Amino acid sequence: MACNDPSPSTFFRVIIEVMRRDLFLEYFPVPKYLELPNVGIDVSDNCIRFIELIKNGGGFQLGKHGKKQLASGSKDYTRDETIDNSNLRHELLKTREENSFESVKASLPEDQAYFLRLRLPPIDASAIRGAVELQIEDHVPYAATEVVFDYEVVNVDDKTGHIDVTVAVTPKSIAEKYLAEFNLARLSVPIMMIESEAVARAVVPRTSHDNYIVVNIGKNKTVISVVSDGAVWISDTVKAGGNLLTSLIVKYLNVDPLTAGDVKYGDGFSDLKNNSVLEPLALGLSSIRDEIIRHQLYWKNNKEETLSGKGDIAQVLLCGEDANIPGIDCYLSSSLKVATVIANPWINVESFEKHIPELTRRESLQYATAIGLALNNLP
Repeated sequence: MACNDPSPSTFFRVIIEVMRRDLFLEYFPVPKYLELPNVGIDVSDNCIRFIELIKNGGGFQLGKHGKKQLASGSKDYTRDETIDNSNLRHELLKTREENSFESVKASLPEDQAYFLRLRLPPIDASAIRGAVELQIEDHVPYAATEVVFDYEVVNVDDKTGHIDVTVAVTPKSIAEKYLAEFNLARLSVPIMMIESEAVARAVVPRTSHDNYIVVNIGKNKTVISVVSDGAVWISDTVKAGGNLLTSLIVKYLNVDPLTAGDVKYGDGFSDLKNNSVLEPLALGLSSIRDEIIRHQLYWKNNKEETLSGKGDIAQVLLCGEDANIPGIDCYLSSSLKVATVIANPWINVESFEKHIPELTRRESLQYATAIGLALNNLP
């Protein structure tokens, strides 16, 4: 999502323009002093997480990284239509000064976004954006002039010529307010992406054409997305996450939050017979599990409308801090009847096949959004 011009027709255009420049840059690379850093900044769960990826031969290596907790009492940025918080601005400014960042790629809140699937008649590629814009008002509660959007062509029917596209839409007011906070912190933001798009770019293998459900379990929310051919087709937010699981353990076991966290990450679902934490964990995960099942059924029953021949969900990929709960993948797999695995946020960072990143596996799962942002528009 390009932020230089907030109009719906050009807001995302930087992504497309960068792709067109790839071949040229292969032969005429940008001088090092002019290259923009590949830095992703994720603002969610009242926390800022940032990752820098540095080009290293044919791949990348981990550069500067870290997180900053926003002060207690700060607004939850997952659903905030009045972003005007000096604490966020202060922490962004500190992040810039401490790491010498000038330009970053940033995330937009998931539950302010809409993902659409549209089938267009046979038209020239140059007319697709206009055709999408004409249909947006039929699917979101905003006028076309009140949103910014990007689209991706995912299929062209060989027989009819119909064009199937996925469309990511977010209110222009939200994008502009987020962008304003970064600009006031003197951070240039040439590209913004919705959370689920960034996470998919990190955890779904770049060359895969399979269908996935990506489950990003944060502290206060869980984002569940269906990804096919690398594109997000459906995405929803469940107001349940790690904090809910911890609070249920506190209640059921009558322990303090610190002990509850230790038990959660220590025992988890590792022992299904003699495990006092199993009941509160299962209760807390029930809404997340039910939403995953709903996505499975929706995909199975509706994919033929625009994706003839596409198969069912191949895998459920778990990321986020509470993907670290022992046995959570096996527990969900038994309920969902589909392979459920802990995601690898580094799967598209080729150089890490021979280089172990400084972040631990547990930490990396928390940085999936930032990693996906940093990877955006990189070959």
